Amino acid sequence: AAERKRNAESAYRLKKGCTPTGKYFIIDDIITTGATLNAATLILKENGAEAVYPVCIARTKKKKRKVRRMAQRPWFRSI
Repeated sequence: AAERKRNAESAYRLKKGCTPTGKYFIIDDIITTGATLNAATLILKENGAEAVYPVCIARTKKKKRKVRRMAQRPWFRSI
């Protein structure tokens, strides 16, 4: 999970001259660690997006592990 997060943080950037405004939906086919959604959301929010809503059609099966709090998932916001 830590390696995925490091890779995702450096894998995405905005197209030159792009200034995001308004609301965005990020569509991902599967959530494993949330690193992709987190990185993309942070880039959009840091550059002016009003809100970002992640949408996914599948999630990997949960393993028995310590449950993370929602505050540790900056891309998650209850409506």
